[in-house]
Amino acid sequence: MGNDFWSRAFLFLVALACGAGASACAADSVLYTRHNLSVNAPARIQTKRVWTDVPRDTDIRSAGANAEERVCVFCHTPHHASTVTPLWSRETADDRGTLYDLYQSDTVQAGKLQQPFGGSKLCLSCHDGTIAMNTHIGEALPFTNLQDKGGAAVTTVPAGDTNLGTDLRNDHPISFAYADFLGPMSELNDPAQLLQRGVRLEAGFYVQCTSCHDPHKDPYGNFLVLDNSAGSPLCTACHNKTGWTASSHQSGGPGPKALEIAANGCENCHRPHSAPGAAYLLQYKNEEDNCFSKCHNGGSYSSDNVKARFGKPYTHPMGGSLPGTHQTNEDPATAPYHVECVDCHNSHQVNSTSPSAPYNGRLQGVKVAKLPGGNFEYAVKGDEFKVCYKCHAANHSTFKSITEPLPPPRQIDELDESLRFNRDNPSVHPVMVDRAGTGSSLKSIFQSTMVRIFCTDCHDSHGADFSHLLPYRYEQNDYVTYASANYALCFRCHEETYVLSASSRFPRHAQHVINGRVPCSFCHDPHGVSKFSGTIATTTNHAHLINFDASKVDKVTASYDAGMRSCSVSCHTAHVPPIANPQTY
Repeated sequence: MGNDFWSRAFLFLVALACGAGASACAADSVLYTRHNLSVNAPARIQTKRVWTDVPRDTDIRSAGANAEERVCVFCHTPHHASTVTPLWSRETADDRGTLYDLYQSDTVQAGKLQQPFGGSKLCLSCHDGTIAMNTHIGEALPFTNLQDKGGAAVTTVPAGDTNLGTDLRNDHPISFAYADFLGPMSELNDPAQLLQRGVRLEAGFYVQCTSCHDPHKDPYGNFLVLDNSAGSPLCTACHNKTGWTASSHQSGGPGPKALEIAANGCENCHRPHSAPGAAYLLQYKNEEDNCFSKCHNGGSYSSDNVKARFGKPYTHPMGGSLPGTHQTNEDPATAPYHVECVDCHNSHQVNSTSPSAPYNGRLQGVKVAKLPGGNFEYAVKGDEFKVCYKCHAANHSTFKSITEPLPPPRQIDELDESLRFNRDNPSVHPVMVDRAGTGSSLKSIFQSTMVRIFCTDCHDSHGADFSHLLPYRYEQNDYVTYASANYALCFRCHEETYVLSASSRFPRHAQHVINGRVPCSFCHDPHGVSKFSGTIATTTNHAHLINFDASKVDKVTASYDAGMRSCSVSCHTAHVPPIANPQTY
């Protein structure tokens, strides 16, 4: 009897032995995988795919030697094998002098990745696409070519995810000692846990292709050792990202696609092989596309159309001219100016909880400062102002040269927002400190509830229709005829009728704003008045956010006395007819 008979008989006996559990038995047999390249290979199993717009392989039937009936000989040979165990029948990179470009990012220290060895080197003898699949060492094989499921000849592994090439910079790193990357900031599980989770380290130490893939069975698709389609348990077997289990990205969020997002897990944003965004293995090359292409564009995956807000007239200058600038280990105080989604959001910890300022779950876990020794300070429960201060405090000299025009110059001028909002200043909006006083000008609904505010109560950090990222109109540059809409930003919180009434704490608001067409900004500094900027600011001369616009008032002669309820400014004498200084109220 010929080999064909014995090959078919073997397949029959395997199925007979499995009995009622034939499907499970088949899943554990190389005979029923795409690694069975023999002429008697069964129909190929459809490989599982995650959703993505990035093109990926179709279901390849890399099958079909046109004569060979045996299975194992495509990788192994009992006689005249190479010196590589286990009885390897193919050339490897070492035999051909092939060198691979290795994965690189700021999370990988130089020298800790090596040229592929061990099991990874064996896998690459086919999957780097440099050696024909019908090229073997030792025993000559009777077939001349392989055929795909359409009958076309196949020489090397077809182009796509399974053909990694010799450039491994866009593939998960391999051939490294797992322990070399452990540490307090590694966010990796203890290696003792890996085998319990189904991940094997070669020789107990090294991450190889075979840590994630089992070449001899394929019950889950892509030869994975675990089913990774239900929240990425294979990824999380090693990676233990802080805050991930409580994040909206892990749960899928509140939208109609929550179950799908949760099931895709890490592969919503990352791709282990042939990733277009090589560093960090991102699904898309441009960082922001990973946020916008499927989600955060107003579609069914996220109703909040953040992408559209970046199309407004005034935005943070994200992406485009500055791709790839962000580094995970950067020092915010000295980093080159850039704005990426991950500068303000930690995708592994972001969540929708926001009970009260300054706690904003959307900013949870963002690195806000680099500490001595290389560790980081993180936004605790999303301290929003600390995230903003990464660019708008000590690093403001970089910020001011690139973004839109500066705010009006002030009698006490300061661009470091951490100094303008400092809790020890004579007056501030309550961003860093709880509100002082009764808040008599606040709308009744805020009288008792608005103790602290967010930066984003006045600014839209993504994009806005008005300068300085203001989502509501706030006239500040010139004299303007009064209309409520011109100060819509102020009147979101402050009661217009009270501010302009004769019984308010400053009864001449109406005289200034309505009769004199003077914008609020000419007298008030909306953030706060710093007492750390070379001029003594006190609760007498700079209470109530009084910090005159120096482009409209002579800042040398201007004075304000909250105790005496008097004001002396150059615009009084320039008034027609002139107004006496000091003017009391």
